[in-house]
Amino acid sequence: MIALCGLAVTGSGCGLKAQGSVHRAGTHQTNSTPHQEAHTRSAATPSPASTPIPSPEPGVDLHSATAVADAEVTATWTVDATVDTSWYAAELRATAYMTKSYATSIGQNPPASGPGATWMTWATHQAATVATITTEDDPGGPTDTTTSAYRKVLATVTPHGTGGWTEPPEVWATFVVLTRSAQGAPWQVSTTETTR
Repeated sequence: MIALCGLAVTGSGCGLKAQGSVHRAGTHQTNSTPHQEAHTRSAATPSPASTPIPSPEPGVDLHSATAVADAEVTATWTVDATVDTSWYAAELRATAYMTKSYATSIGQNPPASGPGATWMTWATHQAATVATITTEDDPGGPTDTTTSAYRKVLATVTPHGTGGWTEPPEVWATFVVLTRSAQGAPWQVSTTETTR
């Protein structure tokens, strides 16, 4: 079973081709992904002001653990370099599906460095990503309970830019832990771990 933790990203200048895990909480990282390239975080010095947590997209069934997991992963991997300034914009949108504490940890730890080489390439080509989401069974994963759920979500991410520019799609697996206060309450993402 994979030990799930939050996604604390640190930059190493690698691009979309890097392999490894992404963690959002500020404690561990291995290799880099586009998100890591854009999100060098300093866990010891969070920003003083929290970013407001956005509302979930209309139509997302918040009472379905799978729908919430899919929505969080979709938001995380969907960016438009003509509007967004880095991957952090996508992470902030994804906080709509997170627990308050998880969302707050993202909002209080903005990037400590620039968006990175991959992002700059995408910005040059005015690229936006298309993220195709698939939920898979995870035979070795934990069993759902009344107040906790576990999902393995695959995101096939393809950037498309002006003039037909594109890069080959890459597939990222995100292991999502969801919680809710009681049966019938909405699900929220409490941690994620993303690997190539």
